[in-house]
Amino acid sequence: MDIYTGYPLWKATLPQSFKTKNRLQEHFTGRRNTANNYIATPDVLYILLESSCLKIDPATGGQIGEITTPALQGNEPGQELLRWHEARVWENSLLVNIGNYLVCMDRHTGVMHWNVSTHKDRFNFAVGNKKVFLVDYWLPNRRKNIIERESKIQTIDIASGRLLWDISTHLPVKHSDGLVAYKVHPIDPYLSYSEKQDVILLSNRYNVMGAYTGAEGKQLWRNEDIRIPRGYPPVVLADKFITNSGWAYDLFSGNKAEGQLWNGLRGCNPPIGNQESLLVRDGVPTVYRFDTGHQNLFLSSRSGCTNNLIPGNGVLTILNLARGCGCNYPVFTSFGAVHIPEAAKWNEAAETFTPQIK
Repeated sequence: MDIYTGYPLWKATLPQSFKTKNRLQEHFTGRRNTANNYIATPDVLYILLESSCLKIDPATGGQIGEITTPALQGNEPGQELLRWHEARVWENSLLVNIGNYLVCMDRHTGVMHWNVSTHKDRFNFAVGNKKVFLVDYWLPNRRKNIIERESKIQTIDIASGRLLWDISTHLPVKHSDGLVAYKVHPIDPYLSYSEKQDVILLSNRYNVMGAYTGAEGKQLWRNEDIRIPRGYPPVVLADKFITNSGWAYDLFSGNKAEGQLWNGLRGCNPPIGNQESLLVRDGVPTVYRFDTGHQNLFLSSRSGCTNNLIPGNGVLTILNLARGCGCNYPVFTSFGAVHIPEAAKWNEAAETFTPQIK
């Protein structure tokens, strides 16, 4: 779709995979970063399937290739397929979480450069500064009746696959109750990374746990009381991170900043942020401006459980993801919005206008 006109450029039917099936099982559809099944780059759109990914031409929608699972131990003929869980693109490398392997491939040819495996069931990872940051964990059904679990954080050089450093950390197993626990599974150990500051942020279940230096894994701070409602990962900015509760915290100390962006969102999607603003659902699509502290509401429309507020190229594209919603939102359509500086004066004029009634 053309973001300036809304004109449909192409439409493609894709095969259903385990990711598209599983993402419908949670109440908040597509709320996880791990629920994403595609990566958009300027020249290729990568669509993750069961054990491969399609390469789609973003200009035409035509398939230009497919990258399949390389030869890995446990992926021999006759054995269960190793599924693709997550993927990242860094320059010309495609990094994929396949089973309990982290695989680095050429993103154009699919040729494998290197792979590493973890001793635990799963892992999550972040990428930046030519490094991969990985945290592993056991699945819940493997670790019952425990109060904490040990995870290992590793840093790997993207070019060579060489281990740069690793540390162990103990993560408490906290449980939640009530409506949120019923509808939202807690987040597995999750890493966020500030490339500018070279700082790794560790989250687990319903909390942000601490921060580490990317260069050597030195712990900067640890705090088990920073809540992340609904288990959403925080938004990491230049020198701070923001949780879904609306509080901002210093990236280097974990200290809470003064002032709260919001107090209780009326919505269920994770925020999307950049250096200028943060976009999230608060009943309606909402934009919080960091420079002014203002909250801009797009009344009469609905943001979906998947965040449909997409800023780019001077346009805020708001896709219609309100299907199945029974709320009273009259604008059931996709649209694009642009900034008009003089619009603020319209409100001033309306507030000072006195109608002449005869």
